[in-house]
Amino acid sequence: AMWLDGLDAALDALPKSLLQDVDGISFSGQQHGSVYWSAAARELLQNGPAPDADPAVAAALSARLGRDAVVPPGLRGGLREALCPAAFALADSPIWADASTREQCDALEDALGGPGAVAAATGSRAYERFTGHQMAAVAERFPASWAETATVSLVSAFGPSVLAGAVAPVDASDSTGTNVGSLTSRAWDDACVEAFGNMPGVGGAAAFRTRL
Repeated sequence: AMWLDGLDAALDALPKSLLQDVDGISFSGQQHGSVYWSAAARELLQNGPAPDADPAVAAALSARLGRDAVVPPGLRGGLREALCPAAFALADSPIWADASTREQCDALEDALGGPGAVAAATGSRAYERFTGHQMAAVAERFPASWAETATVSLVSAFGPSVLAGAVAPVDASDSTGTNVGSLTSRAWDDACVEAFGNMPGVGGAAAFRTRL
């Protein structure tokens, strides 16, 4: 929600005269943070709710954003109200500062044959902040949220998803910061997917892969 508020504020500060000349927007976000989208996210990203259908929501939007007019349906303004909480399976996004996934790191290195094997496959040995380990930890610690998760985005893909109105793919270079992305194939590494799928609570390789 805080990221949505920040993006909303930045967009709201742009004058309409400038918006008419914008052909594209570049977004920079964390490589190792992750956002857990629910099954409802795709529709909400594409369409948003209709805040004018609920006078209380419309009034809250106008008051918070300082607008005189009601925010129209869609994702231009009121991003928190448009997407929270229904678009997300997990309220708090794990970020790069988290170091609580040593157990998952050890499990990956054991499965692949050691730190060197993980590095050869993904570009790095197993690091706690990397997204694959965070996903496996969420699955074990928050099973209800994991069950509701349809797709996981890196933060660097989360921003473009909101701007584009659709879940954006992970950048190939950013995928190497997950301990799942393959250096050579630029796809998800099968051995890593299998290893993460076998971790407690994940539910198997297919359950892990479908969320990537």
